[in-house]
Amino acid sequence: MGAGLIHEAAVNNVLLRDNKLKIKGFAKAVREIVSEEFLDDDVFKDSINIVPDAFKIIDGGHYDNCFTVVICEVEDHSKISSIKMQKIINLWNFLDAESHILELKVFDRFGNFVNTLEMIEYYHQSIIQG
Repeated sequence: MGAGLIHEAAVNNVLLRDNKLKIKGFAKAVREIVSEEFLDDDVFKDSINIVPDAFKIIDGGHYDNCFTVVICEVEDHSKISSIKMQKIINLWNFLDAESHILELKVFDRFGNFVNTLEMIEYYHQSIIQG
């Protein structure tokens, strides 16, 4: 079984666990929950130009118009690249500015949940490293 098939099987395992997860339409879905002021920002546009293995946007539960964006990444033969992680950090920053929540959930090569990464820690590290 090639790496592509293993990855596809792992993503399918993740999708089977949560019927709200989607694999297409990420950028469009995020644009629908943010303020218009972000839509023309080049950093914002670049940050939503990622292709997560799966995602969902759900009610954030804290107050009206608060959403939680859940990004699921399967790390089979490769880890999340530093470029993709920087885009996710930038997206977290935009969403946090509007009191939305971003969760990055990592799964192993078989689709088993591994961890939810604390984005604020990665954000602070990206500031320190410049």
